[in-house]
Amino acid sequence: MGRREARSRVGKALGAQELSSDRTLRRRAIATAACWAAGLPALLAPTCALAEKWAIDAGVSSQLDVSSNASLGVSDSRGDGIIDLRPYIRILGEGAQLKISGSAALGAITYLNGTQAGRIQPEADLNATFAAVPQFLFVDAGVRALQTSSNPFGARPESGTTTENSATTAQVHVMPRIEGRVSDRARYHLSSENSWSHEGGSDAALPGSNASGYFGQHSAWYEQDPVPLGWRIEAQRSETRYQQADQDPLVLDVARATLNYLVGQDFSIGAHVGGERTSLLTQTGTGFTYGLDAKWQPSPRTLLSAFAEKRFFGSSWNLIFNHRTPGFAWSIVTSRTLETAPQSVVDLPASDNVAAQLDQIFTTRFPDPIERARVVQDLIARQGLPTSTLQPIGLQTMRLSVVNLNSATVTLIGVRSTLAATAFQSRTRDAVDTNPLFNGGAQTNNNQYGASIALTHQLNRAYALTGSADWSRIRALDGAGDSQSTERNVRLRLNMIASPRTNVFAGTRYRAFASNTLTSGREVAAFVGLDHRF
Repeated sequence: MGRREARSRVGKALGAQELSSDRTLRRRAIATAACWAAGLPALLAPTCALAEKWAIDAGVSSQLDVSSNASLGVSDSRGDGIIDLRPYIRILGEGAQLKISGSAALGAITYLNGTQAGRIQPEADLNATFAAVPQFLFVDAGVRALQTSSNPFGARPESGTTTENSATTAQVHVMPRIEGRVSDRARYHLSSENSWSHEGGSDAALPGSNASGYFGQHSAWYEQDPVPLGWRIEAQRSETRYQQADQDPLVLDVARATLNYLVGQDFSIGAHVGGERTSLLTQTGTGFTYGLDAKWQPSPRTLLSAFAEKRFFGSSWNLIFNHRTPGFAWSIVTSRTLETAPQSVVDLPASDNVAAQLDQIFTTRFPDPIERARVVQDLIARQGLPTSTLQPIGLQTMRLSVVNLNSATVTLIGVRSTLAATAFQSRTRDAVDTNPLFNGGAQTNNNQYGASIALTHQLNRAYALTGSADWSRIRALDGAGDSQSTERNVRLRLNMIASPRTNVFAGTRYRAFASNTLTSGREVAAFVGLDHRF
């Protein structure tokens, strides 16, 4: 009997080991397939199996909406039923050579009464880093697909539905970089970021609004840490080529030399001088730049970074403050930068910004990023939290703009409740009167304001109630016309855990859209849906 029991135990152990091995192989196979399906470059896809740990959340969601006005902001009130079927995958992999993270989804939307044409809407935000030569040569690559507004003065696209004002912006980027250390204090960096963006799927594109094109940013720097004095030299070239424009690229070259001083153990301040050269189609010029920068990081939980300088288009700055505790995370950003449409897609924050904030909050409690990713996704699915907060509408048109942005985001986690809120103000205007893309119109010269809040409360182990509201407004700048639009949305959703991997939800929403240039209207809708994770 003892030998039989021993053989039985060994057999069970081997069976469990084989099952674990099978699961690992399945996860790696899914991850590799996701790399290819999402469009990551062939350079990275064959190496996906190099990641040693995986957190994969794949599933499918379906939703039925009954709307009183399925064409809000486009035409007169017309009711319709809308079906959205959306397979998705969220992935996080980490290994000695490869790191990959992000999400992808494919929404198939159908209008039962034909008020609008059905559409396939891809959504993706996947990024990978491959250490081709560890601690020396790296390759960053990624793919992004998102739904944007063809006309920024129109109604915003609602998740699970589509409008004639909706367009799909897709972007692929690759950045090889070389970086390393010369000593404990000195380090160097060379990189070449290349991004290609494409816009399509819009039924109401404005004339000249297609912003498809190329954006490249190539930089090199060498720096030495302040102890208490340090220094840095850098050079950077940015380049934009619009696909539809038969013209030379927009090129900006900047070089700087910085002297830093360590004021305290966690605070440094610096001053820099340099020069810049601009080549804006037929306009070229050179100039002198100067500015200040500072950094304060008293702990891994708190960071304040500030940068300001004088440029050819006026003052430029970027200030970021981030702070987190085990119960909440918040961030403040204020900036004034020069921007083109292809560049704006590269600079967009992560699509799942609520997940990113939750990840920061759970950093101390769950140091392992793989385990932390699973905890975050379980919380979002269990409570029915939105994956993103309200953001300014990206202006997808050929432009060279000066953009002022002020935004604040906060996320709090209680025993049974979670809150996510954001507020922003964005001002975009044509860079200079001599800008060859200058048009002075409201599409590229406007102010945007917005705020959103989402509160979810766990009623019991099976039910959670989520309420959300947002408000946004866009106005043309003085001299660019009197166009303006305002939108208000309120949503209520009840989430039920039907099984450990299946959630059922139902809810209602109210939307009001007011505009002096487009069709104003209101929508009342009810929806039911199911989300199943494999």
